[in-house]
Amino acid sequence: MRLALSERYRLERRQIEAVAAKQRSRDVADGWNRQSFSAPTRGKLGDAFVRAIDWQRLALSDVQKARLDSRLREILNYLQSPSLDEYYRLKTEALSWKFQLGESARRRLGLAEPGPATAAELQPLDAVGALWDAVRRLNNKTGAPPRLTAVCLEGIRIATSQTNSPSAVLLGQIAKGFTIAQEATDPGFTYAPQALSDIADRRQEVFVFLGFLARSDVSEDAGPLYISLYWSEDDQNWALSRLFTDVLLKMNLLF
Repeated sequence: MRLALSERYRLERRQIEAVAAKQRSRDVADGWNRQSFSAPTRGKLGDAFVRAIDWQRLALSDVQKARLDSRLREILNYLQSPSLDEYYRLKTEALSWKFQLGESARRRLGLAEPGPATAAELQPLDAVGALWDAVRRLNNKTGAPPRLTAVCLEGIRIATSQTNSPSAVLLGQIAKGFTIAQEATDPGFTYAPQALSDIADRRQEVFVFLGFLARSDVSEDAGPLYISLYWSEDDQNWALSRLFTDVLLKMNLLF
């Protein structure tokens, strides 16, 4: 009898676990939704965000802090009002970069375009434009890119790191939890000296991580965002590296 019913028991256990996981996610989301959120007018979100950061905790040079102040204002304003032109500017302007279409980008275009071979032949701006359209189609019916509408300015977490793995971003010093994390698509930009093979040189890399709660215009639930920035020593500037969002925010963007 036990053998005959074993599959049924396994199915019931999986159903019970799924219900429990869903309830845990709902409990976490309810906690995030109870937080206080600030919704500055469009173009002002970056200013409010930068003022709320505890800069004293960052072991960065004065130049790095000044560049970070400026870059964060730009990034938060981009997230509040995303556009292809602004995204491409943030990824390329005043930075020494190389471009090779990444694996996730090829997969994304392979789903939306005639084939990955066609995507591989695209020039950087064309490839980014094709990816922008492919990701945009994943969003609401209008195809408009999702945007941040409010940020919890209390409890913004910021830290420096020499590694940039997903676990370092999501589970390290800036961790605020998540239900299911999704990473924004990176078309395939790299910055000097990211291509170096010398381990000693790579150990000198500097990243800044940020974790904070936010709301978007496409979801009723708040959720965390995690941003990673890379310090390009040659350019004396910060480059966009990684963006993770909780699936509750329903934000599909390039970063």
